[in-house]
Amino acid sequence: MHIPLYSFYKYILRLFIILVFFIQSCSKDKNEDTSVIKAPTLLTAQKRSPTEISLAWTDNSNNEDGFKIERKTALGSFTVVQNVGKDQTSYNDIGLISGNVYTYRLFSFNASGRSVSYSNEANANTYFGSKPYAETVFANQIEGKMAKLNAIVNPNSANTVVIFEYGLTQAYGNFAFSSANYLDGILNVEATAIISDLKGNTTYHYRISAENSFGMSYGVDKSFKTLGDLPIAYTNDASSITDTSVIIKARVFPNYLDTKVSFEYGTTTVYDQISIAIPSPVYAKADTTVVLSNIISLKPNTKYHYRVRAENELGVKYGEDYIFTTKN
Repeated sequence: MHIPLYSFYKYILRLFIILVFFIQSCSKDKNEDTSVIKAPTLLTAQKRSPTEISLAWTDNSNNEDGFKIERKTALGSFTVVQNVGKDQTSYNDIGLISGNVYTYRLFSFNASGRSVSYSNEANANTYFGSKPYAETVFANQIEGKMAKLNAIVNPNSANTVVIFEYGLTQAYGNFAFSSANYLDGILNVEATAIISDLKGNTTYHYRISAENSFGMSYGVDKSFKTLGDLPIAYTNDASSITDTSVIIKARVFPNYLDTKVSFEYGTTTVYDQISIAIPSPVYAKADTTVVLSNIISLKPNTKYHYRVRAENELGVKYGEDYIFTTKN
């Protein structure tokens, strides 16, 4: 098919015009994209010390040259306090005055201008720091070898180390770190410590101590007494008696302290032989426990004396003397 030369040129011209419009449209869209600078969002402010506040935000733009941070106090107006570079998402504002409330906002910028809007506003307090408040509270969960110490501490806006001092006298001599330690802020915090390896039936003194950069504070002295006493031991009747063996039994209450249990036996009340009881030791938290021993290699037709022996850190307790006679 023959196409006139004039129609062919007209067709080419139309294609050229369409191509020019397409290129201009793409260029326009591109210029519009690069001219829009998105504002940062999710600005947060947090006190790091009585003279420093830490800022963090989300960068929503990929064409900024940086960010301008503005700050004001409660009675002031916003002024730019710092320019930070592109892609930066945090800043520490230092050299502040203690006891003030500071409010922050920021915007992004480049050579073409700045974001139309600001970030959200965020504020933080720089409270006056001072010595911590420390209050000793009564101990609880007291056992034969353990106790839980309690206190209330307020760090008063400065990083605070919390320690319990304890001992047999008000000279103390021992210490335990609190479960709540390296505190900061302005709120009262419960502080506790579990101490162990104590002596049974013994009075202990303790107090809380809290220290920050402004000084040391002590709670008042308090005391508690651990549980524990001599064990209680009852010899019981023998059983399963043969000509050469016997099972002897007893009941033992450990009285809140780990207790070793054995049987003494012999042909007289001198008791020249010993047999370890099962179970032994009887542990501090156990209730009254039946213990026994299977004794063998006895003499036939012989009368034997026996008694239970229970020992904890406070001393020894014996059960009554019992007798059995082996069979022929």
